[in-house]
Amino acid sequence: FFTSSSLARYRLGKAAPWLFALAMPLNILYAATDGGWWRSDNGALGLLGLCALSLGAPMMAAVYLSGILWLSEWLRLPSLLALAGRNSLTSYVLQGVLAGFLFGGYGLGLFGQLGHATLLFVSISIAFVAMLMTGFAASYLGRGPLEYLLRLITYGGHQKNSG
Repeated sequence: FFTSSSLARYRLGKAAPWLFALAMPLNILYAATDGGWWRSDNGALGLLGLCALSLGAPMMAAVYLSGILWLSEWLRLPSLLALAGRNSLTSYVLQGVLAGFLFGGYGLGLFGQLGHATLLFVSISIAFVAMLMTGFAASYLGRGPLEYLLRLITYGGHQKNSG
């Protein structure tokens, strides 16, 4: 599916505009019913919104996937970010450590101090810094530090050769 010559990928690309055209009104309907845009004590309206979501969300996810696959043809990740993707345990844990340091009481204690727009920027920055640090470590160590521990636990000390 993820190869550029895949028939399924081709079909998804052709269907994406139609899926988008169907998914947007369904997702807007869900947002309108769940978000309280339409005030009603009628439970049928809420049910209609949930049905719209159950159809619209997978359609929109397929549109997102199609877009990501299309972008992957044009953009190449820097090698450090690709290495971070292969060592996701280290990257995810490091993101938690960095966020804990910024927001926890044992660090800078910024919990509840920042607005939503600032939090979006900070969260993207945390993820990017963690991925760069993980990629840098993996480029020198062969894999992330926690991946070594994971393989030790998984294979019981018998290291398998799997890049």
